[in-house]
Amino acid sequence: MKIKGYKNFGVTQKIMSELAGVNPSTISKIVSAGDYFPIDTNVHRNIRYSITDTRRIIKKVSKDFSGKKSNMCFYNFKGGVGKTSLCFQVSSHLALMGYSVLAIDGDPQGHLTTSFGFDTDGKFLTLYDVIARNVPIDEAIVNIYEGLDCLPSNIALTRLEPALNELPKREERISIALSSIQNNYDFIIFDTNPTISHINRNIISFTDLINVVVETQAYSLNGLKILVSDLEKFFKSMVMKKPELLIIPNKYEERTAASGEAMGVLREYYSEFLMPDFAIRKSEEFNTSAKNAEPLAFFCRSNSIAFEDLNEVIKYILDKVSHKNSSRPRREEEKISGES
Repeated sequence: MKIKGYKNFGVTQKIMSELAGVNPSTISKIVSAGDYFPIDTNVHRNIRYSITDTRRIIKKVSKDFSGKKSNMCFYNFKGGVGKTSLCFQVSSHLALMGYSVLAIDGDPQGHLTTSFGFDTDGKFLTLYDVIARNVPIDEAIVNIYEGLDCLPSNIALTRLEPALNELPKREERISIALSSIQNNYDFIIFDTNPTISHINRNIISFTDLINVVVETQAYSLNGLKILVSDLEKFFKSMVMKKPELLIIPNKYEERTAASGEAMGVLREYYSEFLMPDFAIRKSEEFNTSAKNAEPLAFFCRSNSIAFEDLNEVIKYILDKVSHKNSSRPRREEEKISGES
């Protein structure tokens, strides 16, 4: 099995400061006072530091990490909304911030897997092997870089759906399979397939935060009412406490009427599940990042709107899972101008 190596990738001090939520001068002082060295001494601008050093530096200046643990998923019945892209980015950057993260690909198409640099022709174990063939989960997990592990997927995962029908407690098989490694991670994060499936039922039963990614387009919102209703019915039938729900508007274009109208609908009917006055703006950097299997922090500029929006989502999620009052993002007129 071959995966992309990240030994020569690193993060600039400016990007570190954004992830940590501190002034760049704070990062500079930590670097100057500590045993940290650039990964490429021949570069004089945009100097980058290794993943290991990035994690060490951010942990030194960030708030207390205690209480910030969560099982979450990125979810939607509709494909193409950007949930895999966000799952990839959030997982990668939480690891860069010093957290221990396991990203699990629950989609047989394996797009999250390829985003992490797996060779699509390679052979590797999936959730199917863990649940249906009783392969120990430790044998299926692959390390991507320090702080970030992945349980990959490929077309073999399609076999899991019929296999679940033959197993007792079919909606709880993922919870059972992951029980042995649950405490090894701060975050276990799933990408899901765009269907109503037993695999997805397993995933949402295991999670305590469901991130529903929606495009800011009319057609993308049509199924949102059905999705929210389906979640309500499922957890009621399972007699389970309903997880937190966060709706993340994606691919926002401020100059199009469709995006403005979609945001209006979301605010009118789903405001309780939204980050206040926030949407992720459309940016080609997300596509470039996934295509090259490189998280934004490894290549984006300090003025990147993709990284800016991603960082806001991460901070909001961290506040949410640590049971603190989340701070209000940038005001709407600064971010989503042109709407009223």
